[in-house]
Amino acid sequence: MVTTPYIINEIYDIIQKSTAFELTLEALLALGVIWIVLYKRNGRKRLTPEQREKLIEEWTPEPLVGDVPEDHPALHTHLVQGRVGKVINIDGKQCLNLASHNYLGLVEDDHIQQEAIKSLRKYGVGSCGPRGFYG
Repeated sequence: MVTTPYIINEIYDIIQKSTAFELTLEALLALGVIWIVLYKRNGRKRLTPEQREKLIEEWTPEPLVGDVPEDHPALHTHLVQGRVGKVINIDGKQCLNLASHNYLGLVEDDHIQQEAIKSLRKYGVGSCGPRGFYG
């Protein structure tokens, strides 16, 4: 068990080995924390009910969303045509689909598509597992 005189001796040794800069910084930090905890605003004014009502009457809310200009890009949507694959047709132009998980272009292969349909009909699909396992 640590006794009180031992703790006081430890604190004294730590203070002796510290530099003046460290002691000054720690003292300022301690004073700052004490000031923040104990400081109270005495100059704060309470509004009278009449003043509060006047402020509420004068208040006009701003719109949450401003006016959208006619040439804003979100107003001019693009038309995507065809199946989703590694190459898609956007507004009549052939584009490489970088947002697809079809890295190998397997969606375009009819044999793979037919096998996928057969396996779906045989095994089914579920939210998170095989049909036979979850019932």
